Amino acid sequence: GVAIQLCSCSGPWFTWPKNNDAVDYSAAWTLKSWQRNFRYRVARWGYSPAVLAWEHYNELGHVPVGSAIYTFYQAYGSYQKTTDPYAHLRTTSQNSQAYSPGLWSSNAMDIANYHDYLDYRC
Repeated sequence: GVAIQLCSCSGPWFTWPKNNDAVDYSAAWTLKSWQRNFRYRVARWGYSPAVLAWEHYNELGHVPVGSAIYTFYQAYGSYQKTTDPYAHLRTTSQNSQAYSPGLWSSNAMDIANYHDYLDYRC
């Protein structure tokens, strides 16, 4: 009865054609690398009813409509939908004070995943 959300964390470095800490979401190789990583995860764990959702990234910042990362999510979300025959939910997560209603209401995501931390200053 346990359902989990599988997160790719910060990048599929083991499948990237080059090692790069600063991801360029407008580069074609970035999308292709994430697609290859996702295809593997669906083949490996997709059959399981314990998979609630695929989470792309842990704690992104703001994703403005029309930005390179927003455009990436539209293409990646479409790929996820057509690649996962089990139709798991698609999401990513955002950190405290990130505000992206355009992303969450787009066709790239099925559920919102927002992490809100109280930032106390002493």
